[in-house]
Amino acid sequence: MQRKGNSFYLDGLLCGIKQLNPQGGWLPHSPTEGWQIDTPPIHECNKIYLQDDLTFRNNKILELEKYIKHYGDDVKKITFYTWHKGLIDLYPTLNLKWYPLFLKDHLLNALKYKDLIEKELNFENKTNKFLCLNARIRPHRDVIFDHD
Repeated sequence: MQRKGNSFYLDGLLCGIKQLNPQGGWLPHSPTEGWQIDTPPIHECNKIYLQDDLTFRNNKILELEKYIKHYGDDVKKITFYTWHKGLIDLYPTLNLKWYPLFLKDHLLNALKYKDLIEKELNFENKTNKFLCLNARIRPHRDVIFDHD
């Protein structure tokens, strides 16, 4: 991630959702208002990456609604990159591109640590015991696993 002034960029794209506070820490999220958004002049930046989770409320994406309100008709000059598929069905007039940057990150990390992964993830002695990736036991997954 690169920082330019009060804005952050990933893979050369402006991070449109303001999550990181330039002074440090995180900015708050509101479930009724959504995330704050970064709104540069279009002539300076017309490629915006909507990273992470967007806020869905009343059949609308709150962050996209903020962009529409802020830019008006000029919002059509912006291309929004997002890992959420199907947004074009809700917003057919916007320029939305599916851009799952997290998959690229996973691939690069897997290649970087290939030897370690092959060594540590030995499935020769695999058991039926497992733990969720976020390290929290989930009883509903145990039920699914034990289901015949």
